[in-house]
Amino acid sequence: MQVTEIRGIKISKLVLGTVQLGIPYGIANKGGLPDMDARFEIIQEAIDGGVNTLDTAAAYGESEKIIGFFNRGRVCADIPQVVTKVSGIQPEMSDKEVFDYVINSVNRSCELLYLDTVPIVLLHSYNEWKNGGKAAVRALQHLKDTGKILNAGISIYGSDDVESVLDQPVFEAIQVPMSIFDQRLINSGALERLQERQIIVFVRSVYLQGLMFLNPNELTGNLVKAKSYIQKLLFICEREGRSVAELALAFIRDQKGVTGLVLGCETKNQIRQNIELFDSPPLSNSLIDEIKDCFSDIPDEVTDPRTWVK
Repeated sequence: MQVTEIRGIKISKLVLGTVQLGIPYGIANKGGLPDMDARFEIIQEAIDGGVNTLDTAAAYGESEKIIGFFNRGRVCADIPQVVTKVSGIQPEMSDKEVFDYVINSVNRSCELLYLDTVPIVLLHSYNEWKNGGKAAVRALQHLKDTGKILNAGISIYGSDDVESVLDQPVFEAIQVPMSIFDQRLINSGALERLQERQIIVFVRSVYLQGLMFLNPNELTGNLVKAKSYIQKLLFICEREGRSVAELALAFIRDQKGVTGLVLGCETKNQIRQNIELFDSPPLSNSLIDEIKDCFSDIPDEVTDPRTWVK
């Protein structure tokens, strides 16, 4: 497994997303939550395959608790690194309330995760920062200063928010959506600017929450607008002799500035497949250029799950 060393920590190129271990998630999810033993087996399978980092959040149902149960009884060297997130900051909160809320949220995450220090804590969205303002930033800095977290950051949805993130020194990590269908951060130069600042970049939604695996003839609602793009992607995959998963992962995996790809799964078999995909060969320059040309104008109704009406 490839590992990126940045800001004093080593992060596996594949980061296990654990939202599926806490809540039913994803437009293509048909099986719901795995049972408890299966969830532990998924984490162990990832670690056995070289994955050293787990992505979770306070908002992911039982996810933090499951990771904590997994961590108990293990020596420090066997405990995976964790990225978690703070959410729920309300606009009507006073500065003191915001500060205390962030501190208490991280302390609660530490208890659930069975960790004294969390390697990376993110604000769960740009709205959390908008609502919390300077008080949220002060809280993150305080948590760093006291050793409760090593790196602070934020999760955002698009390139529009990147510049303000770059202006805030406390943010050393960022999580962003990026995929063959959503190349906004690449095209805008935002990914390059993040790399220049040595920001840890986690990419989520590489498969756009499973949208690109759906049958294009069975889409409904706003998702009908994705039909022609999925058909085009399937055509390229068939021509190249590569699966959708392989092509989509390789395109993002090899982008300069990407630290790790957050991929979730519902079974051990899926995590094995994801690990194997990381050994797939890089795409040719001509294929990369073709992908950029073919999928550069996809509307927000396709690239942003918040707009989906199914």
